[in-house]
Amino acid sequence: MKTQFQKRLEELEFAVRLDSASLRGLGREEIYRRLTQLIGRTPLTRIELARGNVLYQKDETRNPTESHYDRVFLVLLRELEREGRIKPGDVLCETTSGSAGISFAWMCRKLGYRSVVFAPDCIPLARKVEIENLADEYYYSQDDGAYLAASAEMMRNYLRHSRWKFRAWSPNHSQDPRTLQAFTALTNEVIKRVTPIHYFIGGIGNGSTLLAIGRRLKNHRTLRRFHCKILGFEPRSACPYYQTHRDRWGKVIPLFARDEDIPQKYSFHSLPGTGSFGNIRFPFMEMALAENILDDVCIIPDSLIPLANTAYNADLQPEEHQGNSSLVARYIAQEMALYVENKNFFTLIYDRGDRYGQPRRNRT
Repeated sequence: MKTQFQKRLEELEFAVRLDSASLRGLGREEIYRRLTQLIGRTPLTRIELARGNVLYQKDETRNPTESHYDRVFLVLLRELEREGRIKPGDVLCETTSGSAGISFAWMCRKLGYRSVVFAPDCIPLARKVEIENLADEYYYSQDDGAYLAASAEMMRNYLRHSRWKFRAWSPNHSQDPRTLQAFTALTNEVIKRVTPIHYFIGGIGNGSTLLAIGRRLKNHRTLRRFHCKILGFEPRSACPYYQTHRDRWGKVIPLFARDEDIPQKYSFHSLPGTGSFGNIRFPFMEMALAENILDDVCIIPDSLIPLANTAYNADLQPEEHQGNSSLVARYIAQEMALYVENKNFFTLIYDRGDRYGQPRRNRT
């Protein structure tokens, strides 16, 4: 039985001739041309908020695997090919908390690479189902306390033990600077349609979206005079950047959780893709902090998510439900709109709701 996502993806591939039969025998440039036509240029939704404020949501679920990471792996794999670092038939490895691994495995399949995905065992079952459907190999780290750091160590060991047997490489999307190119292009799509942008609200994961989008909005020659503020959020259960730099925050975003409610020991939460356990380096986040890209950071309790889900998903069909991180970004914008006037907010719809709970299956 296929999940609804698998059915949607299969129908899309057939419609745009990206199914396996259509790709067979095609030249490299034609395959990339078809992928490039399909990825990016996603819709921008306008939502009226209180006091004359407006929220613009960039709907990244309109990419093939319903994630902004499709943009990233299209850029990374093409550039690595051009440099001669990888070639079709090679084994490529990535770590993930879910969505990046799904995009990665799908892109590898379209481009003729073998994909190996490493992820924490505690990620939602819905993400595991899609990883297992698309990846050639997948491994889950059982050390929940180490979280992504344990998955990264598994990948390093795999690469170390495999290098004498076959060609293997990691695109390393959370550290390769070309990842930023994908999100700069995304920002340019928004700038063409919305000016000015006063606030961008995004989840703190590896920092790539916050750094790339923040740099572009703050340095754009037309927009910089509006002093766009870049606002990040972390789950209360895993908020190392909020805690480490606490004296810098609390100046812009309303309070959603108290500092004394942060647990002494980090744990998994309802915002996978954001939050970390403070035991792994994310250079993009370090750069965002060093360059003062981030203007404020807040922490989000899991208890806020059902409120946002009821407010924004209740009237939608299940396949249209936005994922938790997207709901939280919208909720923050709505709350901030009570205190400012005539401002434009910008957020991403990162993924759909079925990336968080049990996978919904079709019986056909």
